[in-house]
Amino acid sequence: MTRLTGPRVAVIGAGLLGASTAFHLARRGARVEIVERSAPASGTSGASFARISALHKLPRAYFELNHAGLRAWHDFARSMPALPGLNPGLHLSGPNPPGLYLCGSHVCGDTGDFAEHLRTIEAWGATVRPPSTGQLGPEVGGPVRLGADTLVAQLPEEGWVDVPVMVDALLTAARRDGAVLHLGREIVGMDVTASGPLITLADGGQLAVEAVVNAAGPRSDTVARLVGRRLPLAPSRGLLVDLDITGCPVRPAMVETPQATVRPAGPARVQARADAIDAELNSSDGELAPDAVASWARQVARVVGQVLPSLSRATVVGHRVGIRSMPADGYPSVGAVRDLPGYYEVVSHSGVTLGALLGHLLAEELLTGTRDPLLTPYTPDRFTSAGVRPIVN
Repeated sequence: MTRLTGPRVAVIGAGLLGASTAFHLARRGARVEIVERSAPASGTSGASFARISALHKLPRAYFELNHAGLRAWHDFARSMPALPGLNPGLHLSGPNPPGLYLCGSHVCGDTGDFAEHLRTIEAWGATVRPPSTGQLGPEVGGPVRLGADTLVAQLPEEGWVDVPVMVDALLTAARRDGAVLHLGREIVGMDVTASGPLITLADGGQLAVEAVVNAAGPRSDTVARLVGRRLPLAPSRGLLVDLDITGCPVRPAMVETPQATVRPAGPARVQARADAIDAELNSSDGELAPDAVASWARQVARVVGQVLPSLSRATVVGHRVGIRSMPADGYPSVGAVRDLPGYYEVVSHSGVTLGALLGHLLAEELLTGTRDPLLTPYTPDRFTSAGVRPIVN
């Protein structure tokens, strides 16, 4: 166990960003208290497609942050091959730690703008295998119906995370290093005092700490209000569909087409999503009716079968709507808040791609005061009571 000599830090939220932050803090000797109102990975993290990708992250500064996040997972795979709690039964892809699948992806798009985009991100540092036109088949587990002018490329650095497995592993490792996990305990008050934040819990308990990290995902705005801070969010819905492919001739690799994106999800399972269906979800006001969500899930399955004929017999065995916790301007909010000593945030839509990186960078900032230049545009101080100050990417 790490000798606990560092500051006492409360991490609010046990999703992937919270678990990663707690892991890095505890590993470096901080006395970490992890507070989660429900169960680990039960919010946004547990309802994420969980792809590790920088493909669509623009402008350049945001791409570079996400590409650094992608590389951080590769570093993680090399340095942490035996984290406790990882389930070997889910280890399907080479030498990566179970729960982390750096399997690469195949991406498809219309020629022209997509070709230019691939050239741009390659110039920025992405690895792009030479694209071809209208050809994709055995390498993704079967034929794909593409237009004759569709451009196909491989992004070998990409992958995906089994988030519940990874969160469990990170929390287990943090606890091994002295962290304390408080499950089913909700924060109802927080005061910033001269000696640090004082947290009040719904059960009447209190935690006096030297720093607090708001990693509460879709509830991060609620936690921020407890210290009088305005953190505007623009949440959006995303539908994830689990498909049983028993009886299908193949198990496909991770593939993105304009119609749908599919990735493996364990033996005889794939997970799928479709931008067009997500757009319908987000155009619907109010609470979504279960029958409507089930219908959308069946539509996703039909689209997958049309694009990937080898999966035309796949059946829907589960679906869930996740709420993406996105700051109002669409970019992460990471780091200290100038006017609230001891208060930090790590809130981002791209929580899976950035999970390994942001946990490390926030721990570094909190423990040493050193802020990585990658985070410069994404200071929480851009959100003020008067509004949102535009970032400079």
